[in-house]
Amino acid sequence: MGIILDSSILVAFERRRFDLERLLTDHAPPALAALTAAELLIGVERADTPERRSRRESFVQNILAPVAQDLVHSLP
Repeated sequence: MGIILDSSILVAFERRRFDLERLLTDHAPPALAALTAAELLIGVERADTPERRSRRESFVQNILAPVAQDLVHSLP
């Protein structure tokens, strides 16, 4: 069975407070709602320091890159 990842789970994973790899081992493949992607991107924009913004941006890119790649491969 698949699972839809919420931004709260992804933020907890980024902060090292949640074992996302274990969850995905038990519930693959994951999906991501457009709203969750938007929330993550807003978090990048709202970062209060350049260092935090850079760290968040890298994290979000790593999350969204596979989603974008899957989308491109599914186009006719």
